[in-house]
Order: sequence, then structure tokens, then C-alpha cells
Amino acid sequence: MAISQNPITGRMRQKMSNVVFSTVFSQNVVRSKPLTVRNPKTAAQIKHREYFTKVVQLCKILKTDEGVAKRSSRTGRNPKMSAYSYLIKGFMNAEDRSLTTYKPTWWNVDIGPGDIGLTPLSYKIETGVLKVTWDKDFLPTNGAATDNLRLIVIDWETMEYHIVPNASQRQTGTGQVNLADRFTRTDTPKGVIAFFMNADKSKWSFEEPAFVTT
Repeated sequence: MAISQNPITGRMRQKMSNVVFSTVFSQNVVRSKPLTVRNPKTAAQIKHREYFTKVVQLCKILKTDEGVAKRSSRTGRNPKMSAYSYLIKGFMNAEDRSLTTYKPTWWNVDIGPGDIGLTPLSYKIETGVLKVTWDKDFLPTNGAATDNLRLIVIDWETMEYHIVPNASQRQTGTGQVNLADRFTRTDTPKGVIAFFMNADKSKWSFEEPAFVTT
């Protein structure tokens, strides 16, 4: 029931029927409530919320990585908040909704600027082992043979992840992760962010993320 001191000069509060009275900055405000409310738990809405939850989970994973935080701090903002920002924008604008289960289109994700030039990387999963290879004799701008390969591997379905700060040095030409040691399943596609950091961690590259299938 609405309570009114004076509907013109005084205050009105509470509600009457589908009308709600309130006071904002000493002014009476009248708002109407919708007579019907849409179902917030439709299959499409639940599906989208689950996808967004995965995006946030992924942000929480990646913002803990030193390389990701450093790259996103170039904007001058708090590096962890920047990691959230570019990942959320990248993934929410990059998902493939044509599939029953949303998959990230990793190549659309902005992973920020870097100081070391790009190195072409190749990926494959064989007998439960993720292998990353490159030409060990190729040296990009600002690159060095002692640069360390950093690997972040994520199972998009379960959100299990593993971060390898120093998978191998550039001069070896290969790096790998035994998926059976870290993931429930080794036969599902894995999202991989791989990049190089120099020995003193002051420079890093910005290779594009990859979605690797068996």
C-alpha cells in the first residue's frame, strides 16, 4: 500500500498496484512495474551465462601469468584488470555460436604488444602429449637463443589449465607438455597461448593463441 504525505508537495513511498513511488534527490519518482516478467532461465540464456562464466574463469587463469599481466600493462592500467578487459572483449566478440558448445576463435583475441618479434609456431597433440615446434635457427627482432618458451594450456570444456613458465629455450626448437599429468582428458581440443620471454623477463613476444585438436 502506498503511503502519501501529500502527492504534490510531500513524499510518496512504497507501491500501489504496479506503480512504485520513491524519492530521488528530494523529488517524487513514479515507476511502473512490468505486469509480466520474461523467463530468465531459457535454454539460450542459460547457455550464454555458462559461456560468460567460462570467459571469466579464463580471465582469472590468465591474469595470474606474469607474461600476460606484463603485456596488458602497456596501457598504463592495472595489469590484472587489463588482462580481464582484453580477454573479455576478445572472447565475447569472438565466440563461434554456430556450434552446440561455444568455442573461442582464438585468433581474434588481442594479446597485446610485445618487444620480441614473432616466431612461427607449430602445434600437435600425439599420444597425450602437446608438442610445440619452431625453427631453432630463426631469430626474430630482439630475440635471443636463451629466450624461454612460456606455455599456457587450457581445456575449454572443463576449464582445467596448466601454466609452464619455462617450457624450453628457443635454441632447442621444441617444447612439450604431457597432458595426462595435468588434464582429465587428453583427446579433447586444447587452447594454447605460447610466447617467448627473454632471460630477465623484460621482453616478450605476442604470438597468436592456438586451438589444438588431436
